[in-house]
Amino acid sequence: KTEGNGTVYLDNLYFWKATAVAGTQLADLTVNGSSIAGFGASKTNYSVELPYGTTVVPTVAATTADTNASAVVTAATSIPGTTTIAITAADGVTTNSVSIDFSISTTPTTAAPTPTWEAGDVISVFSDVYTSIATNLNPAWNQATQTTEVEIEGDNTLKYANLDYQGTEYPETDVSGMGYLHLDYFTTDATALEFFLITNGVDENGDPATAENAYDIAASESFALGQWVSLDIPLTFYLDAGQDLTKALQFKTVGNGTVYLDNLYFYNSGEASVGNVQKEALTVAPNPTSGLINVAGDIYNVSGQKVLTNSNDLSGLPSGIYFIKVIANGNVSTTKIIKE
Repeated sequence: KTEGNGTVYLDNLYFWKATAVAGTQLADLTVNGSSIAGFGASKTNYSVELPYGTTVVPTVAATTADTNASAVVTAATSIPGTTTIAITAADGVTTNSVSIDFSISTTPTTAAPTPTWEAGDVISVFSDVYTSIATNLNPAWNQATQTTEVEIEGDNTLKYANLDYQGTEYPETDVSGMGYLHLDYFTTDATALEFFLITNGVDENGDPATAENAYDIAASESFALGQWVSLDIPLTFYLDAGQDLTKALQFKTVGNGTVYLDNLYFYNSGEASVGNVQKEALTVAPNPTSGLINVAGDIYNVSGQKVLTNSNDLSGLPSGIYFIKVIANGNVSTTKIIKE
């Protein structure tokens, strides 16, 4: 509305703002040579998650939309940390700031190792590779753990966030004919981690009761952060604690941080069964060994993958648990070997 008197001419009626702001925008922003995801010329904050184990601060480069403007990058001093970009317009006065917050990922970038044991030698509780018997992956045990089933490279995986304890239920199952309890785990921040096998049984009064014993994963030599670790717990560990392996029915995981679990199963490597000795295992010596042993056969790792064919020399293999399969006179014998 225009009010007044006399004769008045009007033109160029518009709203405007200082063009110096446009001079503080970016045309491109790169991290380690690649354009940052979600780039926007007017965006002032980004979040970038780096793979676990990253220690070197990424190199950031900024290109201003106005070639007469300038941009100064101040790198984060460590990871996690924040890199900032201070942009000054051509007028030398108007400024703008862009920040990139770098964090470390707690999520595996690859799926757990794929088991290769024959299905007939496995009782699977949770694994995409086998038919599994789990009936409840998140029972209501009053835990604080946030349990979700996530997909990593197409593989269903259990994620325990804010872990205190978490149960897995399955029908009462006879696992006395198996030799090992297998699981794959991944964590970047757990400092405590235990795995329980829970079985049915009776108490000192002869009344029905469950029994449980913890295998301390965090205290084991194989415990590691930021990578998938395959763990094989001898079922004798639970048998020696007095548990009835014919009545297994639950797992329990206790710890802290965020933990991913996959491939929870019992398996028989071909050794004598745990509950009842069914056959004599082949005598392998020396065991543990640093290299040569007294017999030759096919060597398998704990995932069931053949790593050597008809060999008696383990010197080229990493330290760990292996199995040697020997066929003699029509008989097949499989024995555990510890490689130092």
